Amino acid sequence: MLLSAGNAFALNYSLPVGVWTDAALIARGNRTFFAVDGGEEMEFTAKIGVNGASFVWTNMAVVAPLQTIGGGSWRGEMSKLKLVDYA
Repeated sequence: MLLSAGNAFALNYSLPVGVWTDAALIARGNRTFFAVDGGEEMEFTAKIGVNGASFVWTNMAVVAPLQTIGGGSWRGEMSKLKLVDYA
């Protein structure tokens, strides 16, 4: 789950427990993806209102989490965290 501007954006995915996992949060233009162990990229999308007339699912961009990673009751370990300027 990503948290941006007070809004939570979730994927239908949970990281496995008890094993090291290679996870990547990827930004490409105005889209954000998540990949695990080099597998298929999952795209974060959001349901937004269009002029108060309807709702549509659309791609979204999330700013890199430079201030906080984790939070709340999250407990776990991270190793080799790397932030890069390319995808």
